[in-house]
Amino acid sequence: MFAILVPVSLLPLIATLLWAERKTKKAGIVQDVSQPEIPIGKRAMSIFDKMNFVGLALLGASVALILLPLTLSKNAKRGWHNCRYF
Repeated sequence: MFAILVPVSLLPLIATLLWAERKTKKAGIVQDVSQPEIPIGKRAMSIFDKMNFVGLALLGASVALILLPLTLSKNAKRGWHNCRYF
């Protein structure tokens, strides 16, 4: 279920980021520079340095934490009223 829901829920964000990237390239703010002479290891390290993996992990965790209760409530004994105080 998460393999379908997480990419589908992140699709608007991914589409917006791709649209903004294309728009900035057309405006000339960011230029598309491909350098095939750089070794793959250095290129991968450069991408690793530029990407915000902490932010990506937080974004993925937040989506998972939003979807997790929705998934678990269906299998719980009393659903959303599984707490002692209800």
